[in-house]
Amino acid sequence: MTFEVWDQSSGNLIGEFAEANDAYNLVGGILEEEGVAGVRSLALLVEDDQGHTKRIANGDQLASLAQRPLAAH
Repeated sequence: MTFEVWDQSSGNLIGEFAEANDAYNLVGGILEEEGVAGVRSLALLVEDDQGHTKRIANGDQLASLAQRPLAAH
């Protein structure tokens, strides 16, 4: 599986990771630097081995998930 962080405003891929925690760490870093406004346009997606993509969270929901302890993901 591949975890992808996208900027929905620009359509740009921000990061691609093999582990969800790495994606959450990226979002958490942006959250620390820019606050919630910095992650409102972001979305976290997961692509399975067959190429199917599913949105995990975006915007405020993603910000909330990124603030949880890693073990909670």
